[in-house]
Amino acid sequence: DSSAPRMLSRNTIEAGGDTVVTTVYTVRGVSVSLIDHSRAGSDAGQLKVKGAASEAPARLRAAAAAVNSLTWSDSTGHTRTLRGALPLADLQRVKRALFGAMP
Repeated sequence: DSSAPRMLSRNTIEAGGDTVVTTVYTVRGVSVSLIDHSRAGSDAGQLKVKGAASEAPARLRAAAAAVNSLTWSDSTGHTRTLRGALPLADLQRVKRALFGAMP
């Protein structure tokens, strides 16, 4: 089934007790990234990402606008973001395929 997520790669980064795992899947020929951030006990040493979208060329901003994202957190301290050039309804289906039905 081409709509089932198929893993392409996984990368893990640890910093200040936090762990970020980025997994790239393909869904119907489209790359979808899952970013799983688990934090250490406090926000000290929190990973920060700065964006410069206002400085990006117009064509890059337009391409980024076509990318949707879905972010959720759970009781274990994980924050997950699913990103890809798919409609949000498709990202919800990918989330269910990866994690099952969630409240």
